[in-house]
Formats: sequence, C-alpha cells, structure tokens
Amino acid sequence: MGVFIGSHKRTHYVLLVFVKVPILLILVGIILWLKGSQRVPEKPWEQPIYMNLSSKHLNKDMAA
Repeated sequence: MGVFIGSHKRTHYVLLVFVKVPILLILVGIILWLKGSQRVPEKPWEQPIYMNLSSKHLNKDMAA
C-alpha cells in the first residue's frame, strides 16, 4: 500500500511541473497579451504636459 502512495505523489509532481505550471504560464501570457493589444493609441492631446514642452523653454527657465 505504501508503494501506491509514493507513486501517486510522484505522479502529482510530474503533472504539476510538466502540465499544470506550463498551462498556467500560457494562460497568464495570453491574458497579458490581450490586455496589451486592447490599448488604444494615445492621441496627441492626451500626452503629458512635459511631452509638449520644447527644450528651449526648459533651458530658459533653468537658466533664470
């Protein structure tokens, strides 16, 4: 009877490592890929303020 218990545990770990973990990683990868592909491209007016400033203005303010 003890032989069957050891064999069952070993089978569980083999399934865990070679089947369950890769499936979980694939699912997480698919979810992240889908989330990334649903992003709408930024419109120019939605960019942060610092993206619209030229370096000329920044240098003038820093020199003052």
